Amino acid sequence: GWNLISINVEPENLDVRELLGTLTDEDKVIIFKNGIGQFYLPERNFINIDGWDVSDGYQINMAEASLWEARGAPIPADQPIQLVEGWNMKAYFPTQPIDAIAALAGIADQLIIAKDVFGAFYLAEFGFSNMGDLSEGQGYQYKMSEPAELIYQVGEELAWIETAVSGLQHFETLSPTGVDMSILLVGNPTMSDQEIGVYSSGGQLIGSGKIDSDGNCGIAARGDDISTVVVDGAGTDEKLFFKLWDGVDETDLNITVKSGEVSWANGGILIGDIEPVSTTPATFGIHETYPNPTNGPMKLLFGLEADSRISVTVSDLSGRLVETLVRGEYKAGHHQLIWDTDVVPSGLYLVKLSAPGMKQTIKAAVLK
Repeated sequence: GWNLISINVEPENLDVRELLGTLTDEDKVIIFKNGIGQFYLPERNFINIDGWDVSDGYQINMAEASLWEARGAPIPADQPIQLVEGWNMKAYFPTQPIDAIAALAGIADQLIIAKDVFGAFYLAEFGFSNMGDLSEGQGYQYKMSEPAELIYQVGEELAWIETAVSGLQHFETLSPTGVDMSILLVGNPTMSDQEIGVYSSGGQLIGSGKIDSDGNCGIAARGDDISTVVVDGAGTDEKLFFKLWDGVDETDLNITVKSGEVSWANGGILIGDIEPVSTTPATFGIHETYPNPTNGPMKLLFGLEADSRISVTVSDLSGRLVETLVRGEYKAGHHQLIWDTDVVPSGLYLVKLSAPGMKQTIKAAVLK
């Protein structure tokens, strides 16, 4: 699968083919990529990467697990690395592991987000990190608000940082696909150790995380790896849905967006507050549309008294079908949908929830 690697030595020969020879000779490398999309495809003997830049990190997709090492003169842990505005994929020079917040203290004012290969991230503005330690041999992605010089802060010490949480019990821990979106959900400490799953509009689990002792949950929502025939993640602009596991029951989870969009984007960042989970029994019907009228996405909250095959459709006032928002099997309980109204003109629309023997229609206004 996918790895994000770097080296902290200066090899005599920086030719990528030469450095990866022990892996490619055994057909273990599927593709090797740098941060600007240039790549080495051993199967086709194609490469457009001029040479290995030791300050860079690289993505490598392996056909099987392998050990690999590079030899050369050691690079000083405090050797500067130049970062540009936007995304950077960079090396880690120190030989010892350092907590991400401490290691990156020198660029905290310019750093928007740092990420590892698994999608764990550090959001400097919010003081949140689930990355743990930066480690030798790993590469990391840094998104910057402006150019900066990165010098890993080897001597930095923090009084106390809790970044690690124990493993998931309910939702599956997913392997990286090489593309992901970072999601920070903010709740309260009473929710500690509860788990959150992120789902695509097709119902596929694309990310999961555990709420920490401060009530925060960081999740990497993985995207689809288009180099494979299997759909293993979300597509661009695909709507996202959330479920909460409280240790006993799994329920739909609503969030209030503070920044970002509730749709998948490679490298995207979504910050949201966890809304209180309803404990009242669900009744059939669409109970809330917000905002209504709207000039953008509209959230629809609906309830089902029993497991049902349902549909939620949007029609104009003449009864012409405009869009089918969902069609499929749903569990009893409270649910939410996001209707993206960007594709429809201003006007009044009829939103209908249908289940066997039951239906309800409400009006929704779009103003642009």
